[in-house]
Amino acid sequence: MSILPEELKTSTMPCDICVCSNNKTGKYFIVIDSTQETVMTLVTPAYKILQLQSSLFSESEYMDENILLQTGLLHENQIAAYYRYIEDYEKECVPQTGLNQSGVEPEYVRTYRNMLSNYNSMPSTMHRIVEERKHIKWYELVEQLTKHGYVGTGGSLTASLKVLEIDGYLQVEGAGNGKSISYIRAIERTGTNKTSHKKLNELDKLLKRMTEEQKALFLVRSKQLL
Repeated sequence: MSILPEELKTSTMPCDICVCSNNKTGKYFIVIDSTQETVMTLVTPAYKILQLQSSLFSESEYMDENILLQTGLLHENQIAAYYRYIEDYEKECVPQTGLNQSGVEPEYVRTYRNMLSNYNSMPSTMHRIVEERKHIKWYELVEQLTKHGYVGTGGSLTASLKVLEIDGYLQVEGAGNGKSISYIRAIERTGTNKTSHKKLNELDKLLKRMTEEQKALFLVRSKQLL
């Protein structure tokens, strides 16, 4: 019998985060930016945003946020710091591009763009709601997402909308809760949705890397949810 908690099997709002692990400690860091050759901008296990040498870490990869939390490899405060960064970044980036003043696209934009390949991801659901309505206010869109079962942070909502805007799927006019969002074009996808299989593969990879203490913690948390 699978030890994957039911809520991870059936979650309709998968959210991937780009992560890497420290080569020495095995602790997980959230990748904010990896475009520079020798350093990465990361959210540390102490919830701080730092630039650190890339050589200190494993190759970065995209993993399901729920699984990372459930296994104890990321802390909710660490993820909260990541989403606060996205909210702050949004205020400084070049309008309608997602680029910073140096012309660089941050990691979170690529992360959320990858999520568009999944029909049930949060940005895909956001796009689907706007497609049905054609025009909608931001506060109404957030209400509709809540009805679909998603209660997100400001950062995750902002990131989803930003990717849909800069890739030309939606148009955003105005600012704040009253800003208007309009449908432009459909999302083209290829292949089938393999989210459940992907999550099981991710979990299997994580279990192989985890210490005995981490595995024991994960099993305790899983049984509490079964």
